[in-house]
Amino acid sequence: MWRHSLEAKRCLIPADSFFEWKHIAKKGNPKYEFLVGGGVPFAFAGLWSGWTNPIDKTELHSFTIITTDPNSLLEQYHNRMPVILKPSEYARWLTGARVPIDLLRPFNVEAMSATCRSRNRSHGKRGHSLRQPLTTWESSVRGKRLLLLLPKECCHKVRNASLR
Repeated sequence: MWRHSLEAKRCLIPADSFFEWKHIAKKGNPKYEFLVGGGVPFAFAGLWSGWTNPIDKTELHSFTIITTDPNSLLEQYHNRMPVILKPSEYARWLTGARVPIDLLRPFNVEAMSATCRSRNRSHGKRGHSLRQPLTTWESSVRGKRLLLLLPKECCHKVRNASLR
């Protein structure tokens, strides 16, 4: 399903954190929030795809986050981690016919931190990833507030699609 997307439909998926659960028991495992650069917005390497229903012609757009081996921080919690790109790598990920395989590597552990977010506590200010629009990225897509950043030629499709 994603083979063609890797070659032609790469995207950036913005976030300001992500979560993993440390599996200790069958239930009640602690949830950890992972930040990059102290909590600045960042982007996961992603792939997008679209499908048109042949009967009613409705369009369905979906995306996936690419994962890789964990760095030394994440390996304590999970056997993989999302591919996190540096801003200087965004254009290279989005453009070009050749897939930049070298970008699909664990992120620099020194630039990351983890905080336990207990299931039964209030999460305070950092309760949900993408809790506010990423205004620092709005100008890169002509002022539109998109949760999924795509190459220019497909932005109009995502803006008009429901990504719930």
